[in-house]
Amino acid sequence: MFKYKGRQCVIEYQCTPIASEYVKRHDLYKAAGIIDIWILGKYNYCTNRVKMIEKFAIAYYENDILCFIQNNNKNIKLNDLKITDIIQIFNQSKDKLETYLAEHKRVKECNQCIVNNYSKIPNELSKLNSNCTYNYINKKSQYYSAKMYCNFRSNSIKDLTVFIKPDQFDVCYYNGSYYCTIYSVKYDTFDITAFEKIITMIVSRYHK
Repeated sequence: MFKYKGRQCVIEYQCTPIASEYVKRHDLYKAAGIIDIWILGKYNYCTNRVKMIEKFAIAYYENDILCFIQNNNKNIKLNDLKITDIIQIFNQSKDKLETYLAEHKRVKECNQCIVNNYSKIPNELSKLNSNCTYNYINKKSQYYSAKMYCNFRSNSIKDLTVFIKPDQFDVCYYNGSYYCTIYSVKYDTFDITAFEKIITMIVSRYHK
């Protein structure tokens, strides 16, 4: 730990993968008003699978050399290193983690809203449109938070799948090889009534 221009700082040298513990420790430092600067040992990092902490740490360390991640992997020998070098590199990336955590929180809240509200929609949609049955699936992937099947009572028209995401939903049909998007609707806040109306409109047009 050290002070730089009146600010309390700490350098964490992390050798073992810690995943989510990194965010918890960052939050603790932040609550205490301490700037946390992370350096990673190359042995368990710098592999084909990039761990979250690698996106926000400033450097890898191996054999008395720091390889600065946030500065095009610039190498500096430990004996030549100055604290100003570390602070300068840190300042270039200090907002990246906060931006990531804010977005992660927004997505988490949106996903919870989807779980709480969208499961109620199929029954309401079935009342509005008798040509189609709806089946909500609360199953997340890296591409969507949930999905809803629109099943037509006809062999002459393809069923639809609605992929629901935190900031948009995509209405698609499967052509046998991949999903083709009919409509994509972006939004900032959830409006269940608007969602029902848009899906009903799309289904009605698609059915005709």
